[in-house]
Amino acid sequence: GFLGYELALFLYPHVARKSRFTYAVLTGNGIVTLVYTVTSILAYGFFSFEQLRHLVYPMLDMLSYVEFPFVERIENLLFSIFLYKIFITTTLYCWVAVEALERMFQKAGRNILCFAAIAAGYLLSFIPQIISEIREWLFVLSVTQIGVSVTLPLILLVLVFLQNRRSRRKQSNA
Repeated sequence: GFLGYELALFLYPHVARKSRFTYAVLTGNGIVTLVYTVTSILAYGFFSFEQLRHLVYPMLDMLSYVEFPFVERIENLLFSIFLYKIFITTTLYCWVAVEALERMFQKAGRNILCFAAIAAGYLLSFIPQIISEIREWLFVLSVTQIGVSVTLPLILLVLVFLQNRRSRRKQSNA
């Protein structure tokens, strides 16, 4: 859910200069953070830590304990919203993947790269056979993504620091 900042970086070239895009990105990610925080507090209030470690979908399990007729309708509405969220997220990730692939393979056509990205994702989805394998994959990919998200800005800061240092030396020598 917190990859929104990285995705927003790909949208900057397509945004008008006088728009409030950065404010919208920060507001959107703030709302996501608030929703995740409230959901986490509710889940910790409803389940113990050990139960949460073993539950796959704690929010749906919480809703299943409440037996009011209108809650079933709300649950169906939540599934529809989750499906819409998944569709938008998949579309954005596919677009970003095609943008990155276009920079790596400049001679290949956009349609071919889009088809290759979707086909690769579809074929990769057949490798894990059970839900525990998917959880292991998601854990490894999440740790890798966190590592990349932390190390790349640090490397960039070090490179900017070194570049500023070199430019100061050149100015002092001249």
